[in-house]
Amino acid sequence: MTDDEVYKDLREISFETNAGEKIHAAVVKAYENENPDARKKFADAETKRLEELKKIKAETIYAKKNAAKKLRTNADIYNDYGKGELAMQEIERALLAENQDDIPECFAVRGRAKAICGDYDGALDDTNFAVEEDPENVFNFLNRADVRHMRGETSEALADIDKALTIEPKLTVAYQLQANIFDELGETDKATESYRQAYELSKKNPRSVPENYLEKIDPDAAEKLKKEREKKKREEEKEKLKEEKNKSGDEKNEPDTETQSDDKK
Repeated sequence: MTDDEVYKDLREISFETNAGEKIHAAVVKAYENENPDARKKFADAETKRLEELKKIKAETIYAKKNAAKKLRTNADIYNDYGKGELAMQEIERALLAENQDDIPECFAVRGRAKAICGDYDGALDDTNFAVEEDPENVFNFLNRADVRHMRGETSEALADIDKALTIEPKLTVAYQLQANIFDELGETDKATESYRQAYELSKKNPRSVPENYLEKIDPDAAEKLKKEREKKKREEEKEKLKEEKNKSGDEKNEPDTETQSDDKK
């Protein structure tokens, strides 16, 4: 207890009742029959517990190869959804992995995340490093292509996509990115062809290409998709009307407390 004014009353009560000595005596009595080794055992147990926690933390941070790959995949998914900051968190964890399986690809994924966050120079540095370290990894080129696309360097981005397709000719995402760039450049014929390739490689998944291009590539699939969307919209509107009707009915069935009160009067 300090000499602060706030403790004044407490100090006076303690002095009058001899509380300090009583507390001391109680503590001494509580420990007088204690096993001499008890505190050491407790300390050893606490040390062991902290070591176990440290080990668990280390296993989480310094992940095994499959865990590092999972973290990198998570980061890539966050990138796909434009969540650069979350992607950065995951990829930094992956880079800490003790049994790392692919440092260059980690840099490629991190570069794309940096671009999403607005660090375009840092993004290009990371993806350049990835390509230089592992020029056989198709995803290093695709990540750099996406970074260059975000930087407005469309010619360089298309060159990286071409390189990726040289390594892996049947890569849906490469054709999709290529088509997106052609579309932005107004080169609709080239965009249509790239989307066609993506459509075929995706086993004709109608959602793998924009609907305006799907109408050119597969009119029947586009019409079917349109009908499905219209049906879903009608069902949603029907459900909304049903909810509004039920709500209106509930309001009408509520008792009029004012009228009941007047009747009693």
